[in-house]
Order: sequence, then structure tokens, then C-alpha cells
Amino acid sequence: MTFSQLISMCLCVTFITACSSASGVGPKPSFGMVVVSELERGSAVKNGVHATTDTGRYLFASSRMSGSGKQNGTFVGGSAPRWVRVTWREGNIVQATKGGWEGGTVVGDNTIEVASRIPAEVMKYASEGKGRAIRLVFRVKDDGVLLAWSVQEQASLPGTTATARWHSYHGGDFGCSTDSSVNCTTGTPENAPWFSPNVIRGRSSRSSIRIVSSPPTVAQAVQQPITQPL
Repeated sequence: MTFSQLISMCLCVTFITACSSASGVGPKPSFGMVVVSELERGSAVKNGVHATTDTGRYLFASSRMSGSGKQNGTFVGGSAPRWVRVTWREGNIVQATKGGWEGGTVVGDNTIEVASRIPAEVMKYASEGKGRAIRLVFRVKDDGVLLAWSVQEQASLPGTTATARWHSYHGGDFGCSTDSSVNCTTGTPENAPWFSPNVIRGRSSRSSIRIVSSPPTVAQAVQQPITQPL
């Protein structure tokens, strides 16, 4: 297999078939998916955190989740989960042979509906543009797990190695201001105060959109060890 054939294959598998709206009517849109997991500010450290989908597949895990950072993963070759179960433990915890954690005592056990909560228009928008991905943020707190979603978009800046990134159609259990350091809006970018049509169309190197220096794209993430199918 040539290098160009390998790249073409990677680009193809970065598009995943998402669950349709709750009604299940109409064609299923396709898009990449980015999953972020983090601890709610002010919550106690969580040990042995493990998240699986309704099909029993791994989504994210952490031996010790604290407020000092977040985990990011890009997933390909699967579908948006109907629901996600998140657990955490205390005591003598060891890593399980097939991933995740075992031992100790499960002290947190929460199931979060996902696909049915995301509006059909959000999934449709994510599937209609190049470089778009559904972004799911799971925020673990002492008495449960919060979920927020958005459409992650990005565009390369001509003549530079930088990339402009923003989040559209944000929704869920917490707002844009507490979700990310990049520009965010609850609707389309065209209606946001930081919108710059030149950058979004790839025609300018200057914009009010915050710049991320060469972040991994959905396609590049196929080659990263953290990438796993749902």
C-alpha cells in the first residue's frame, strides 16, 4: 500500500455514522467525534474512572481524575452512543485485563443519555461541512456526570502552521463559558460576535477567532495511540 493510499484510507474512516434523532427517521449523518472528560471544579478527586457505551465499548478512563487537566480523544469507525455509563471506585483498585479498573468498591455509578439529547439539527450541521466533528464533554462531579455537546470546527490559516478552531451549536448541562478556552456559540458561527468569514473560508490569516497552533485534526488523530473505535 502506498503512502497516498494509506492517507486516503485514514480520511475515509474518520467519518463515522452517528445515531439519528430520537425518532430514528431519515438517513444517518456522518461525522468525526471528539470526547473530552474532566472533573467538575470543586469536586473531590475520583479514582478508577471508567466510561463505557451502550454497546460495551471503552470511551474513556482515568486512574486518578483531578481538577488539574482534562483528557481528549478522537474516535473513528463507530457511532454516537445511545448512552454512556461512568463509574469510579475507592480502595484497592487494579487495572483490568481488558481495560478499565476492577477491585475496590464502586462509589459512583451514573448512566448518561447521549444521542437522544443531541438535536437532529446539530448532527446534520456536523455532517455537512469538512473538518467538523461532534464534541462531547463529560464532566464528573461528586453526585453525577454532566454532559455538553457542540460541533467542533477548524480551518487552516493560509501561509501559517496555525489553525483557527471554534465550537458551534453548544448545548447541554453547562454553558460555553465553562466549557473551553476557544470561541464558542450556541448557534452557527455566522451569528457569533467573533465570526470572521474570511478565515472560515480559508482566505485570511487574521481573525478575532482564537488561534490554536497546529492542533491534531480528526484525520491526524487516526494515527494516534489514543484513538479507539466506539
